[in-house]
Amino acid sequence: MSLSRDSALRICQVVAADTLCSALLTKPVFGAFGGWAGPIRNLLNTTVRDKTDDEVQSLSCIGVSEATTAAVERESAGRAQGGTPALPDVQRAITIRRVVHHIGTGDWEHHACKVMMTDGSEYVFDWFVTLDASNPWIYRVSDWRLDMNEIECQYFYGFRAPH
Repeated sequence: MSLSRDSALRICQVVAADTLCSALLTKPVFGAFGGWAGPIRNLLNTTVRDKTDDEVQSLSCIGVSEATTAAVERESAGRAQGGTPALPDVQRAITIRRVVHHIGTGDWEHHACKVMMTDGSEYVFDWFVTLDASNPWIYRVSDWRLDMNEIECQYFYGFRAPH
């Protein structure tokens, strides 16, 4: 089994229902920027404030990944405390990071939510790029590390099992 559209949408519903995630991701003014929404918000925040400021950090990819990962992890099969988990196909969720090398601005880190399924497959949900709880970019982990082959959730119809 690989990540299905149904599982991806359930993961997004959990994030959208979370109070902290909702506060971080529901900024319609940034929606017009698509995959540049998070970076543009970062640019605006760091232009007027110190990038080490706690609020700036909470609005960055670090804060978004921590909040979304916590929401997914709470509802995963691996963490369910009795009852039926909201995400029975999800074993765990952790924050994942990669170093981005950029000529001119130097190296910087990017963080997102790594979702580990009960079948052992792993995917990355990156809500920071869109700032939209219902439309993160979804990647296979190897693709996310290379920043390629992202699929917006609204166009995602599942990954096929590896050959």
